[in-house]
Amino acid sequence: MNRDDGSVEVLAIGTAEALREMTTWLRSGPPMADVSDLSWEQVEAQTAAGFDVR
Repeated sequence: MNRDDGSVEVLAIGTAEALREMTTWLRSGPPMADVSDLSWEQVEAQTAAGFDVR
């Protein structure tokens, strides 16, 4: 989600390996991105309305 301050918030659920790969990608972002910082925190897994964990 793009936030008012220009940052982006991501909620990701997956295996440890998948989350490591996602973190690696987030450090550089898409081609036109300017990533200056990356922070993360582990939270209790939640399911969002309209999404299924398979």
